[in-house]
Amino acid sequence: MFGVEYQISTQKPYPYAAEFNPAPLTLVESAMKLRVRLLHGDDLMRFFNTLARQNAGVFLIDECKVQRIDTGGVIRFQPNLMAECELSWITAKPGAATEKKP
Repeated sequence: MFGVEYQISTQKPYPYAAEFNPAPLTLVESAMKLRVRLLHGDDLMRFFNTLARQNAGVFLIDECKVQRIDTGGVIRFQPNLMAECELSWITAKPGAATEKKP
């Protein structure tokens, strides 16, 4: 991989929370846009698998677009692909009824 750029939006209520019945927790999501340059197409899945194994949080891959980068015919040790992905990071927070008051 040749660097990762990302943007994370503010948290908002997770629209499918009711399907999981998370009470007494509240589920929120943050949209994340990710850009990464890759040597090989398998690098993207390795990245997501590593991220999942590190327990960095719960995330869903909403969409990924992968394009070939024009390398001028040179393909050795430089990025050949650009991936742009949209993810949803899901966070569980204590519900209003379970939050401790100071």
